[in-house]
Amino acid sequence: MEFYFVEFFIFGLYLFFILKLEYKYANYTFIKPHELHQTDKLYLNIVFVVLAILVMFRENSIGNDSITYFKAYQRYTDVDSDERFELGFSYLIMLSKKLSDYPYMLFITTGAISLFLFYHFIKEYSQWYFMSVIIFVFLSFFEMNMNIMRQMVAIGLTCYSYKYLISRNIIKFSLTVFIASLFHSSAIIFCFAWFIYRLKITYKNIALSIFALAVAYFLFDVLLSNLFLGLEKYEGYKDTIWGEGGKIGALFSASIYLILLGFTLSLRRKWKIEKRTDQLDGLFFLCLTGAGLLIISYNMSVVGRMASYFNAFQLILIPNILKILSRRERIFYSIIIVLVLNIFKWTILILRPEWNVVYPYKMHLPF
Repeated sequence: MEFYFVEFFIFGLYLFFILKLEYKYANYTFIKPHELHQTDKLYLNIVFVVLAILVMFRENSIGNDSITYFKAYQRYTDVDSDERFELGFSYLIMLSKKLSDYPYMLFITTGAISLFLFYHFIKEYSQWYFMSVIIFVFLSFFEMNMNIMRQMVAIGLTCYSYKYLISRNIIKFSLTVFIASLFHSSAIIFCFAWFIYRLKITYKNIALSIFALAVAYFLFDVLLSNLFLGLEKYEGYKDTIWGEGGKIGALFSASIYLILLGFTLSLRRKWKIEKRTDQLDGLFFLCLTGAGLLIISYNMSVVGRMASYFNAFQLILIPNILKILSRRERIFYSIIIVLVLNIFKWTILILRPEWNVVYPYKMHLPF
């Protein structure tokens, strides 16, 4: 199965639901908002069930690291069997082995957890599920669930911590981020979100953000040695492919996120009218941090993976801004965003297929 089947499914299903509503309300001037929301919710449920099945029941050849996890599962006898894996993920492996020694069980458990966390995040905080699904698929969060499995569980947990970020419960927020770090130690970087989310969009704060990015970029080697999360395991990345600068890939990815942020910033006037600046300003700076980390990953590509903790908030930032707009404006800007994301996605699939070894997709059924 190629990617265009996934693309056809998510667009085709949504078009089916919309046309069904348009037909039902053909003699009315507008569709009832409640029924439109229920249709959007049904769409989200169906799509995520299908995506979860694809993630959970895949061949071990699908995904860059799948075969590594597959073999690790086979040799695991206790939580200390592989020092490369964090304690939380090791316990998840042991729990999965208690359910079954079948190696594909790890794909099932991690896929179920991570997809549920993303589903919950979108369901709770997005105001337009369709656009969240588009971003989830076209910014490769879907494929990442088949490549960087334990980190996607961690990202799902940091997304879950958003409820404590907005309620300003620092204890529960810190605890959730700590639990996320037990699945991937890089998640500890999300602690900075507590301070970043409080920023307001002003010329001063944007200027300070650009200055901080410049300092981090040009003093990267010093920061890596002394401040880079204090994680010894990242020393090992220096001499691997993850330690090489991402170069064109890093800048290309960063440029897409910056284009999306430019779009959101251009519509800030609408935020003020709707009195939504508290939430959307915070989301903007979280996503700006992610774009900044992608630029820094020009020096060391593994930093780009840390950007995903912040870039995941595009899943709710873009849809919530679009929902503020009038119907005509929403359609216009949605078409532009979908086109930009299509260009981004297909450029990667054609020129850099090794980034996500997912297509052609193969399913593995346990019977």
